[in-house]
Amino acid sequence: MKKLIEDVLPVDVISRDAAIEMSFKPIPSYLARCRELGLKAAGRKFYDPKIRSLLPWLARRSRSAARALNLAAILPADTPAERFLRMLGFSHEQLRELVAAGYPLLISYAQPEVERFDKDEVVIIDPMAGGGSIPLEAAVLGTRTIACDYNPVAFLILRATVEWPTRFGLELYHRVRDEAKQLIEFAKEELARFYGKND
Repeated sequence: MKKLIEDVLPVDVISRDAAIEMSFKPIPSYLARCRELGLKAAGRKFYDPKIRSLLPWLARRSRSAARALNLAAILPADTPAERFLRMLGFSHEQLRELVAAGYPLLISYAQPEVERFDKDEVVIIDPMAGGGSIPLEAAVLGTRTIACDYNPVAFLILRATVEWPTRFGLELYHRVRDEAKQLIEFAKEELARFYGKND
């Protein structure tokens, strides 16, 4: 069966979204995109956590493009462009909700509107996953994903951003948060004598 990735994709929307996501000056880009789409952004602040903020990866791929390519590799070629964009999370309603909640209006922050795929039927494989955009978005879409990289740093990033969250869920978040709090308290006690009160 011919897949959507072999046919015509809405490259203009995906490319614009990816360019904004990868921008070195994201806030002006988010505001410009709000104006383009006729959405009102409250203030100039966006809650914008990114994996690339933790570790700059030279060849990082846009999550928007990764999600689009993963989904297009699964869907049949006759999927209408409007339905494809909605499934990605790029609909006017979803974008309005993102902006209202203070998130950038990017595909990677939207919740995809896809039914979960049969895990035995759909497997996305990325043998040179690097920073992990493709396997991360495959996991977000609910597909089974197999990813690896010979670089040990990339391998560790893949485990931390894809494998462990999908395996342990919110418990992992709570445990990391609690460990971070303990580490901060320990640092305050041990290092306080070297710094002023407001440092």
